[in-house]
Amino acid sequence: MNLEDPQAAVGDGRSNMQGFLAWARRARGKPTFDLEEREHRQTAARMLRHVLDAAADGSDLEGPVRSLYGYLRPRHPLISNSQLRRIKAWVDQDQESFRHAVEPFLAELEPADRIDRLDRAVAAAPVAHDEAFVLALGSLLNFAAAPSRLPIIRAGPFLRLEQLLDRSAPSERSASDQYAHHLAFATWIDSELAAAGVSLRDMTDTESLIAITSQDHEFWSSDSDASDSDARGREPEIYLAAAAIYRDEAPYLAEWLEFHRLVGIERFYLYDNGSSDHHREVLEPYVAEGLVALHDWPGSPGQFQAYDHCLATHGEEARWIAFIDLDEFLFSPTYEQLPQVLGQYEQWPGVAVNVARFGTSGHRTRPDGLVLENYLVHLRLDSDRTVKSIVDPMAAKRCLSSHQFEFHRRTAVDENGYPVWETASKSATFERLCVNHYYTKSVEELVAKHELRRTAEYPWHRRPLPPLSELESLEAAVGERDETILRYVPPLRRALASREARRQRENDRTDT
Repeated sequence: MNLEDPQAAVGDGRSNMQGFLAWARRARGKPTFDLEEREHRQTAARMLRHVLDAAADGSDLEGPVRSLYGYLRPRHPLISNSQLRRIKAWVDQDQESFRHAVEPFLAELEPADRIDRLDRAVAAAPVAHDEAFVLALGSLLNFAAAPSRLPIIRAGPFLRLEQLLDRSAPSERSASDQYAHHLAFATWIDSELAAAGVSLRDMTDTESLIAITSQDHEFWSSDSDASDSDARGREPEIYLAAAAIYRDEAPYLAEWLEFHRLVGIERFYLYDNGSSDHHREVLEPYVAEGLVALHDWPGSPGQFQAYDHCLATHGEEARWIAFIDLDEFLFSPTYEQLPQVLGQYEQWPGVAVNVARFGTSGHRTRPDGLVLENYLVHLRLDSDRTVKSIVDPMAAKRCLSSHQFEFHRRTAVDENGYPVWETASKSATFERLCVNHYYTKSVEELVAKHELRRTAEYPWHRRPLPPLSELESLEAAVGERDETILRYVPPLRRALASREARRQRENDRTDT
């Protein structure tokens, strides 16, 4: 785990170059660097080679391009989604002109000359022609031809880093001249990193670090390091709160509240999105004790607006607010209290926590007992990379989605202190923090969620479920029993029993 302060990692901040080298060394030292960066690019290179091979032997291009599109689109970008869609649309419309356009990347030519020939071919093709598209596509194809030597060039990140390091911007307008300029810059960066002792194997590592340091520039450049929490008008009343919007969750409210009290959450900002069940009866004692601030929030969908309202209304009350759902349980697999864990992240505006999704665990109908003990099959899917946010409300500008917030400066970090700029991290880690997401519960509840009611985030019905046999097969294939959270079951049962005994005593006093 790497939790040093970003500015401490930079050193004394004497120059942007020092900051860049320090942040690059830190990024290269990430334990998952190879998985997230190198393997990702090597997989893309293999898929691009399949496209080039199909072009060379005259076979159908639709399959290789569709596979490339399916791989790159949901992951951290090597090319923008709009440009990726243009590649796919081009192949769908006219394979022969695409085949002709990529021929230079099968020949022994200088990289910039290939880009120049691609530029002329694109101009005659049934695809929108601009230098940015030519540069992006040509860069990918050059990378496929020589991944250890030729970097993937994305103009935006390269230009930002060149500006931060006081390098001259390209004055040339053609795609081939821009490519040559950026390639020279990457070669210079490679030599600077090597001279500073940053471990590099080839240009793939260098290009990865260019992309990372450009995106993370607010963490290492010479901008002011003043804390956003300095804007707080008064000392927060509590350290950690949770916010959630719900509809018709009465059967699960007490378990959710008592569990999160056990792990260190002190106050709850709840938004009722039109419930028709007995939720107010469940919440009444929590509201009376000041543990729950309850808001009527009838809009549909209302989640994002509710989160913004929470920031504006309750932001000064808490040092941290966790924004999670009623089927999500936030805790530390180390079994430390959450405030103790979060104390190590105060230099950042937010913490992005990976979400482990749990399946039906074979329950067709709702079983008796606690959610925590009934659903123990963790579906090991790519969705593990999805995050939920714990934010410093003084650092947050607004809610972007149920997963992500925009901050005044920088962005949220993962449990190891590395920035997370999207709704998902590049890979998932569950060592220090975890959100267990009981998305399905039983089959009957899953069907009801999708077909019988809308939710706070979806305006009407969700998309139809696949056949239940497919869901069962998926759970059997990728499901893994995960009992990490079970340690909380005994104290949770005691807390719920104590709460029920208190309620019964209050009723008895009322009756007499």
